[in-house]
Amino acid sequence: MMKTIWASRSAIVILLAILAACASYPPGDPQLLTFLQDGVTTREDVYMKLAEPSAVWEGGRVMIYQVDRNK
Repeated sequence: MMKTIWASRSAIVILLAILAACASYPPGDPQLLTFLQDGVTTREDVYMKLAEPSAVWEGGRVMIYQVDRNK
């Protein structure tokens, strides 16, 4: 029983470590999104600043932009 609990806890710790490694700082200019202000910035403002999104979800409510790692 103790081996099972220890193995489960170890697996959780390893999984969390892997997820933390995946959540590294995104590439690109850190100042790129500073213009965004909750409740102020419009969809049109985002299009003007970032151009066409890579993908759109939830009927246009969520816009996805891919950041180039080489810039």
